[in-house]
Amino acid sequence: MVTKVYSVFFVFFIFLLFCCTKKKEGCPKAGYEYITSLSKCRYSPTSDSIPLNSTIYIEATLPKIFVDENSNTTVFNIDGKVEGPLDIIMLFPLEEGAVENFEIIPKIGAVFKDSIHASSGQLKSFRTLIWDAHSRDSFSIKIELKALVRGVYGFSIGQQSSRDKDCALYKYFLKVGNTDQHLNYLAQYNNGYVSDYERNFAYCFKVY
Repeated sequence: MVTKVYSVFFVFFIFLLFCCTKKKEGCPKAGYEYITSLSKCRYSPTSDSIPLNSTIYIEATLPKIFVDENSNTTVFNIDGKVEGPLDIIMLFPLEEGAVENFEIIPKIGAVFKDSIHASSGQLKSFRTLIWDAHSRDSFSIKIELKALVRGVYGFSIGQQSSRDKDCALYKYFLKVGNTDQHLNYLAQYNNGYVSDYERNFAYCFKVY
């Protein structure tokens, strides 16, 4: 009886060892996260207001080779895809998700409505960007947005990320590169308050 119990435990141990070894072989860098926040996204035109039915552009590039901000080591992103959210909020006259107030036309890269990972409420403000990976050393994006509804808007590009075949996670944080982010709009409709996140990542303008 004891021998039989030990046999069962031995088989179970071998099974666990096989599973763990296989998982480790398939994902040797599971749990590794590489971060860079040196890239900038830029909006044009740079004026604080645009006419209805005119367009605004968002452009940015992300490096495939960069120095990880946690470990200070140089890493190479071997994954073929980087993606992440573009968030559009109307600040006035109503505070609400407003991604559908713009016609989104990808010029470089792609944009899609991620109904698998986002709820219907989230989809009112988010669209997922997919960066072009044809360049040897960088990923690129260029998006044209045609304004369809008047109002005051806030834009932000959230964490863009990818996971390579070894399960290493690459995180990109893009600060706004424009010298004026028109954050006075945020302060005006938020009792004068602007968060650190908004100072780094938000861009505002008015459609009239």
